[in-house]
Amino acid sequence: MRVLHILGPHHEVPTIGYGGTERVVEALVTHQIAAGLDVGTFTVGSSRVPGRRHWHFPQTPQRLDEQGHSHWDFTDDVVHVAKAMAAARDYDVVHNHTEFALPLLGPHPVPALTTLHSYSGSGGSLDRLVEAFPDTPGVAISASQRALLPPANQVMATVHNPLPLEMCDVPARIGPGAPTVVFLGYVSRYKGPDIAVRAAAAAGRPVIVAGPLSPSNRPFFDHDIAPLLDGDRSRWIGEVGGQDKTDLLRNAAVLLCPVRWNEPFGLTAVEAMAVGTPVVALRRGGLAETVEDDITGVLVDDPDDLPAAIDRAAALDREQCARRARQRFAPEHAAAAYQRLYTDLVERD
Repeated sequence: MRVLHILGPHHEVPTIGYGGTERVVEALVTHQIAAGLDVGTFTVGSSRVPGRRHWHFPQTPQRLDEQGHSHWDFTDDVVHVAKAMAAARDYDVVHNHTEFALPLLGPHPVPALTTLHSYSGSGGSLDRLVEAFPDTPGVAISASQRALLPPANQVMATVHNPLPLEMCDVPARIGPGAPTVVFLGYVSRYKGPDIAVRAAAAAGRPVIVAGPLSPSNRPFFDHDIAPLLDGDRSRWIGEVGGQDKTDLLRNAAVLLCPVRWNEPFGLTAVEAMAVGTPVVALRRGGLAETVEDDITGVLVDDPDDLPAAIDRAAALDREQCARRARQRFAPEHAAAAYQRLYTDLVERD
């Protein structure tokens, strides 16, 4: 079977910085090739994913606004996915990972499914694209996300995201080690970094905030986060990726995920747990599925309960945490699940 994965043009596969979907696709492609599938990826030319590679943009397109800040130009997405659909004619199945391809999938002769990586039921632009094309077969990444989708949308299955390849063999740290807690994610209000800093301070622990900050989120950072940082016990270190990200997660006492939105899955939480770092999270969205209470982390309903949860989670067995997360989110599980869905699509077509 020939399968083409389609992603957006804004990150390489795998990404060298912060990013989830691209690393999920790398894990899927690698295991699908090992299982005997003929796999291609439509991405940017500088990607290093195995299998066949197709692209329109040789590198991630860089666009600057009037202030000289880098930003996404969605015209690039439209051009990119149009070129991708032309390449798809040489494949049996399209596995789509970008909402911008949805308008083209229905009339296209090759059967396709879309993993709904970002749908949160919040009414944003990407959510509206998903809702506008309900007949395109979709795959939810958590049961909570699936419950948020409109009844009209055709959802084939729920498949949890796989653990990224670079996290599969990292040894778990033994013992609680350093007292530092970490927030890792986009520095935006819906991810709750300000809640994380306050919770760490209330627990008497140092905190590191890591993640990219976009120009649109700069006012939130300046008003709600910067006044909480002292550069010593509470500090922001910017975007991290690769080995730096792995080390940051592995050496933390806990990872904090105090989200204000319906997190579709929570890949960063899975990465932390897989290297033995328990997760403290508000019980929102997919985090209620990815984190197992008192095994791989602690879930609470009220931000006021986060400080006590930090101490409780830091005392959990880190080896058990890593073992359980790697069992549940091993890449071969997702690869096999999608292969069954591809077969269903082809037979249905």
